[in-house]
Amino acid sequence: MSGKELDQELKELVSSLQDQGILDEQFDQMKAVQNEQNPCFVANLITTFLGDAENILAQLSTYLSAEDPDEVNYPQVATLALTLKGSSSRYTKLN
Repeated sequence: MSGKELDQELKELVSSLQDQGILDEQFDQMKAVQNEQNPCFVANLITTFLGDAENILAQLSTYLSAEDPDEVNYPQVATLALTLKGSSSRYTKLN
């Protein structure tokens, strides 16, 4: 498959995801920051966020897996949940 074909396929995929509401104007904002000096900006940003989110979710799972609810460290669970929420806000508010 040629570069032009891949580019067209990517544009169609993005358009389809936008039509479905999966990608919104925040994705467009991220794409606007990407340029020739940083062509992998969006991919790197998403990869970093997903890695961070995966680690936080694993920690949450560990904390919440206590058999006795009284043994759950709820302040730590709240901190991790807020960290995840803050991360998602930080990655989506680029302007």
